[in-house]
Amino acid sequence: MITRLVPTAIAHRIVVHGSTIYLAGVVPDDRSQPIRGQLRQCLEKIDTLLKTVGSDASSLLQVLIYVTDLDCYEEFNAEWKDFFDASALPARAMVAVKDLGPGTLVELVATAALPQSGS
Repeated sequence: MITRLVPTAIAHRIVVHGSTIYLAGVVPDDRSQPIRGQLRQCLEKIDTLLKTVGSDASSLLQVLIYVTDLDCYEEFNAEWKDFFDASALPARAMVAVKDLGPGTLVELVATAALPQSGS
C-alpha cells in the first residue's frame, strides 16, 4: 500500500510504501543563514515530517545532500555531527549543484524506516 501525505502543488512531501518513508526535497525557510543554520533547519524539518508518520530522524536510512558550494564541507559536517547521534548516522551522498534557488545553500532528500508496530 502507498500512502501520500502533505500534498503540494507538484508533489507530496511524504510518501510511505510498506515500511519505507520517502521525503521530498527539504530546503530551509530562513535562507539568510549560513550553511550550518540552513542545514539545521532542514534536519529539524525532516525530523518533524517523520514524526507525522510515527518515525523520527534516528530512523533515517539515507540522505541525498545537494549543496551549492563543496567548500562548506567542514562546516556542514560539524553541524551534521552535532545533530545526529553517532550510532544513528544515515548513509549519505553530497553533490554540488549550480543553483538551488535564491539564497538556498542546501537541499536534503531523505529516506527513512517506518518503525514496526509494537517496537
